[in-house]
Amino acid sequence: MNPTPVIDMFSGTGELARAVGDGLNEFTCFQSFSDNYGPARKYLKARFHNATIHSDFRDQDVPEGSIVTIGAPRQDLSVAGKHAGADRGSGTRSSLIHEALDMAVAGAADLIVAENVPGGYRTYLDLARWLSEEHGYRTTVSSGGAWEVGAPHRHERIMLVAAQRRFEPCRIKVVRKVAPRLMVPSPTASSSTGPGRSGRGGGPNLQTWVHEGNRPSPLDSVLWTNATGLPEPRLKDDEGRLNAAFVEWLMGLPSAHAVGLSRTASIRLAGNAVVRLQARLMLQRGLTAINNERNL
Repeated sequence: MNPTPVIDMFSGTGELARAVGDGLNEFTCFQSFSDNYGPARKYLKARFHNATIHSDFRDQDVPEGSIVTIGAPRQDLSVAGKHAGADRGSGTRSSLIHEALDMAVAGAADLIVAENVPGGYRTYLDLARWLSEEHGYRTTVSSGGAWEVGAPHRHERIMLVAAQRRFEPCRIKVVRKVAPRLMVPSPTASSSTGPGRSGRGGGPNLQTWVHEGNRPSPLDSVLWTNATGLPEPRLKDDEGRLNAAFVEWLMGLPSAHAVGLSRTASIRLAGNAVVRLQARLMLQRGLTAINNERNL
């Protein structure tokens, strides 16, 4: 039996594709990735030796029956972003989700998975409705927090799941049903800058939090180390700055140090990444809802 190809768009670290590959009871293979950020392509080449890496998602082929995973740009949907929206034809970075979905539909992909921030929930509901009514996909929009799978930070995300046939998820368990009151600030792409509290009303960002002497609770550290198999690194590097390896650990990522990326690039990639176990949980919830909807 031939493996089902996975085509990953706006890839970053490739963790969304990895999550879907790990989260399906199906034999898959990674066919291609894309990212317009040079360090991301360097990282992807080091992790996915047999896949083709593109700088533009429009150059990727979508074979019939494939799986398409989309980590669409979120800056125009995030509450901390530009609030420019993602309307088709608007020209915003986040509106590229429409082109990516058009490619997936035109290629007759069997499964489409797109991840984004909670600020895109209404947009993704509209996209789910469009895929269902216009193209016959069974669709839903699921959600989940990294804290649910044991991460020491909140990192809430949503996921559009659209399927043309039945896919069975590989089950994972929720570690925590209630978010702890005190958590580590979630990493962001700008976590290499700072520290500083100027203009912030929601508490310190990650680099400020670390600079002020905070650290994860022992319980949080043990939970996340056990979940990922990754030991907690130092919070600061030799120059007293936020350690890139600590940011990667928070996101459940292997270190990019061996790839030769700069500290800033490593933190940017980690801050834009999805937590793999969290993505698996959202995929599980989405597929369960779709499979139960029509008793498939």
